[in-house]
Amino acid sequence: MTVEAAVVLPLCLLFLMNLGYAVEIIRLHNNLQFALWDAGSRIAMYGCEQGEDSISVLATDFYIGNRLRDSVGEDYLNSSPLVRGSKGLQLWETGLSETGNELDIKLAYQVGPMSVLAGFQPFRMMNRCYVRLWNGYDVTAASEVEGAE
Repeated sequence: MTVEAAVVLPLCLLFLMNLGYAVEIIRLHNNLQFALWDAGSRIAMYGCEQGEDSISVLATDFYIGNRLRDSVGEDYLNSSPLVRGSKGLQLWETGLSETGNELDIKLAYQVGPMSVLAGFQPFRMMNRCYVRLWNGYDVTAASEVEGAE
């Protein structure tokens, strides 16, 4: 019975730790989604000042990255399941729509197990926030559409 307990107990503990780590991955995903929504809504308020040049998009990426780190917390990100900690957040695919009225924020990152013995490889996750910029409402265009009908 002692030998069975010596074999089963570590396997049971490893299973419970992996289950807790999976819950932590879901928690990280939700925290990043809320921080992304918060950053997107703040950028939407200043949407009228956004340009379509690459410098404004880079500034937006820089702002979003800093806002995510501030909102979620640098220490939390470094101790979370992120593969490279807070440096593992990637906003490469973020950009304005063709009309320039919507901002599509895509956050990609990789999460991994707590140890090699956990049984799964690091995998990629992604969060996305799509916001319409608050750049005004054209009353003349709306009245022309109503007059045409």
